[in-house]
Amino acid sequence: MKALMKLICIGACCLTINAIGQTSVSQSMNARQRADYVNQHITGLTPDQQSKIATIEEEYLGQGKRVNATATDSLRRATDNKIRAVLTNEQYEQYQNLTMYPH
Repeated sequence: MKALMKLICIGACCLTINAIGQTSVSQSMNARQRADYVNQHITGLTPDQQSKIATIEEEYLGQGKRVNATATDSLRRATDNKIRAVLTNEQYEQYQNLTMYPH
């Protein structure tokens, strides 16, 4: 009976660890997908700009998990400001026209 309980506990731990790992990967992919979307729809981005946008999107998603709905708008505005600092004025106009974010 004790052996069966240990086996059940080990199985539950493995499932939990697997679920945590999948969540992290999907969040990272989501940030990558968001950055890729921006990269595809804004012309003339340099590799440095693309890298910075990917980093900003990863930060946004990571912070978004820790804030409530009220703070999400503030976080989105702060993220937009960071992205604006990376882009030229023309590129930022294109960014504002993307439908993936409300501005």
